[in-house]
Amino acid sequence: MDFEGSRSALSAYTPTVLLELREGQWLDAKSVPYEPQSPGKAEELAKDVASFANSGGGLLVLGTATRLNGGEESSTGSSPSAGRRSISTGCAH
Repeated sequence: MDFEGSRSALSAYTPTVLLELREGQWLDAKSVPYEPQSPGKAEELAKDVASFANSGGGLLVLGTATRLNGGEESSTGSSPSAGRRSISTGCAH
């Protein structure tokens, strides 16, 4: 699945299609939300968003765990530490 296909699936409220996708140039999964009140975490958010903005866009998927799959990280679904937030998304163009 590509970036546009993933965005369409999210717009159709079918986020499970992102499961097992590998993180890469347009997809980054985080098991816990960013903490903007923490200077280091705010810097990490800014870096991730700027990276997507400089490369044409991407999806940040919050509240989903990842695992190594063939040396690359893949989304595995809701993270236990994410609580009831499940999968939240944001995108940069």
